[in-house]
Amino acid sequence: MTKQSMTVQSTEAIRRWRIHAFVTLAATAALTAAAPADAAPRQARPERTTEGAAPRDAGEPIMAIVSLKSQKVTFYDSDGWILRAPVSSGTTGRETPAGIFSVVQKDKDHHSSLYDDAWMPNMLRITWNGIALHGGPLPGYAASHGCVRMPFGFAEKLFDKVSIGTRVISRRTTRSRSRFPIRRCSSRNLRPSRPRRSAPKRSPARRTRLPS
Repeated sequence: MTKQSMTVQSTEAIRRWRIHAFVTLAATAALTAAAPADAAPRQARPERTTEGAAPRDAGEPIMAIVSLKSQKVTFYDSDGWILRAPVSSGTTGRETPAGIFSVVQKDKDHHSSLYDDAWMPNMLRITWNGIALHGGPLPGYAASHGCVRMPFGFAEKLFDKVSIGTRVISRRTTRSRSRFPIRRCSSRNLRPSRPRRSAPKRSPARRTRLPS
């Protein structure tokens, strides 16, 4: 095996490890930040969030974090956030559940079988009992029946980029950016260390026995 092929394999292994570590750390942070199940729901109007995109070339989305308190969603690739937008989650009595989910179904032109054939375009289902991310009206506060509504244009742009299995983390509290485990692992720090070459062992000098 050539040195070049070994380098390519090492780089690919590092990239996969970074993605797995990134999702695992973020999921752990979301779980530790989740509020108790019996906490009283709050319907205070959050600060207004606008749509945004990272000023760089974005990779494939691997995770989304829905902040129920801030009413926003942020999508990430393996290097950090790439897209964010305001949302409208479940209202009082129909709160969007907090937890760690995955996209299990996609439907470009979905109509609800539970709520009077309501139109839910660019639907990304995360549970089989009716919770999904989809395009919808945003009044500026939590107002849905449990789903996470996103801006219509944002949901349409996002639909083809998100894959089945993409992790979706829904949380009730907000952690400071400095404590959230994003961009802590750089490829420079994850490069495999080269084995140290041990110095060759010197054989003991032989003593020449002189004839008496």
